[in-house]
Amino acid sequence: MRLIHCFYLALVFLTLVQIPVYENDVTGNTLNAYHLLLPIGLILGATRIHRLTLNLEMCFFISMACTTMFTYWVYGYNIRGILLVFAGAACVAGADWVHRTTVDERKQTLRVIFWMTIIAIIARNVMHHGELATIYSREKSNSPVWFLASGGPNLESTHLGMLAALLVGTSLFLPSLAIAAITSVLMLSRAGVIACLAASCFWIAENRRNPYRIGFLLIALIGATTYVMLLAGGRHEDQLTQRFDIKAEQRLADQRQGRLAIWKSASQQITSNPFGHGAGNGFAMMNRDLDHFYRENNSHNIFIDLTMDGGVQSTLLLLMIVFANLRQPLTRMDSCTRLVWIYFLLGMFEFTGYDIIGWFFIGASSASRSLAKQAIDEQQDTLPVADTTIGSIDDMMALPSPGEIADDGPLIDEGEPQRSTREEITADDEQWWAIDMDRIRHSA
Repeated sequence: MRLIHCFYLALVFLTLVQIPVYENDVTGNTLNAYHLLLPIGLILGATRIHRLTLNLEMCFFISMACTTMFTYWVYGYNIRGILLVFAGAACVAGADWVHRTTVDERKQTLRVIFWMTIIAIIARNVMHHGELATIYSREKSNSPVWFLASGGPNLESTHLGMLAALLVGTSLFLPSLAIAAITSVLMLSRAGVIACLAASCFWIAENRRNPYRIGFLLIALIGATTYVMLLAGGRHEDQLTQRFDIKAEQRLADQRQGRLAIWKSASQQITSNPFGHGAGNGFAMMNRDLDHFYRENNSHNIFIDLTMDGGVQSTLLLLMIVFANLRQPLTRMDSCTRLVWIYFLLGMFEFTGYDIIGWFFIGASSASRSLAKQAIDEQQDTLPVADTTIGSIDDMMALPSPGEIADDGPLIDEGEPQRSTREEITADDEQWWAIDMDRIRHSA
């Protein structure tokens, strides 16, 4: 069992801190270390096949797989379609992780991952000590730089913000949030800043009854951001502000590039074929049909990408998964669901829809909800059924008064808390008892 816990610790860590094993310079596709571990996670999940139910996540992957098989004869196969297999394996592995561990064990795993992430950041900065100004300024480097995520500074900042959300409720939340916020500001990452704000909202919701801690967090965030801005200079502040300027995206759209232009072309592609092109094929088919070529390989929107690939039928199932997670209130949300919230929020302008970190915690969140529902059902089944049959009015009138209960002692097991002395019975008790008896007499 300890070996399985270590395996999942390594898998969760490698989804947050992505170590590349192979990268194709032509296509830009990357094989990461977690891709090698996911088949093991799928096998571990399959060994407990009795726990696999036909839930929303399973229906979504069945829909995507069927669409891919049916469209193969028309649009062919794209190598990026293998990402659907890895995403499904991640979902199964996430559910198995929750089934095999307790809440405390998962919290301990996340604490260890935090310190492993700190070590990874220090190791990367030591390896590229001569290029730190380039790494933390979003400037292009002349030599390859290892970011903690394959997508570069954007995903690195986002993953650090997600890690902070996972650590809400632990003593490591504030240090993780500080690291994520500073990294996001320095790397000019919009997604990272939003992930940090979302993690802060989760923490505020959990500590809503402690205004001093909330005030401390807000002051710390404002102070740290101001310090970083002053340290980096006014030019850096202007660049960060421009990252949130919609006019910059509009200028790219005028050049037929960028997210707005891609989303417009994708909407036309979905209108022409609403039932999908198969996993990994949607964006490639769109690029083929246009008179110009987009530099990206995805639309930076998981809902658009999955609609082009799996069709509206798969997207409807995805929206049902979203609503299943949104139904949980912020105050009662577990760490896995918090990360899923951030994933769906940022998925509107980032990610591909086949992201391992997203689907791993979607599976974990689904399993957590299933276990909670199962525990409630079992608790209700074990509760004793009260005898609601009532005899005559005379029998009801013969019920002892609170004063008699105090004199004769408790009528139930002494192990349960019960008032047993007359001094503990207030005048209100006697008054309400008299009112109830009057109601019974009048009804008789």
